[in-house]
Amino acid sequence: MTMTTEELVARRVHLKEQADRISDELKQIDEKLRATFNFGNNPAGDWTVQLQHNKTLDKERFMQRFPVAQYPHFYQPTVAITEAKKFIPQVELDAFYNEGAAKIAVK
Repeated sequence: MTMTTEELVARRVHLKEQADRISDELKQIDEKLRATFNFGNNPAGDWTVQLQHNKTLDKERFMQRFPVAQYPHFYQPTVAITEAKKFIPQVELDAFYNEGAAKIAVK
């Protein structure tokens, strides 16, 4: 059975709403599990729930403690596209972009 464009859009909207509700419920469940269990393996019926540390580097604090002027070997150059946009015309920058799959928004 082939769907019309309108049916495809309606189905997409419906699935997106379901995905959002599921995502919200998963977040609520995860919050409860974090409050219930300790780090490591925790038995839960037929399953084992693992709570693992999720560390991220505080770059600002790191940079304060190890400034680039004193520790240049800790740093690597990267493109600062926001700065580049101030000096390079967009028409010239466009040559450096790759086009991915089109984004879809239904409103």
